[in-house]
Amino acid sequence: MRTWHVEDVMTVDVVTVEETTPYREIVDALTAHRVSAAPVVDQDRRVVGVVSEADLLHKPGTTLTTAAKLMNEMGVNLGRLP
Repeated sequence: MRTWHVEDVMTVDVVTVEETTPYREIVDALTAHRVSAAPVVDQDRRVVGVVSEADLLHKPGTTLTTAAKLMNEMGVNLGRLP
């Protein structure tokens, strides 16, 4: 049986959005790159959360907001597993 590693299935060219990216630009980026979610990065390019299609669909009145208000904050960093 094959042992899978993260590097076997991960995406290398990751589409990201900034905390200040407007709703419409997030939708356009996800659509253009055919992905369902994108990491949200701060001004130092550190990941601070993830915004997904579900975030865009399930929050009423979101068309005038930004990634920082839509995203799910990062709560877990798996790091290197044993």
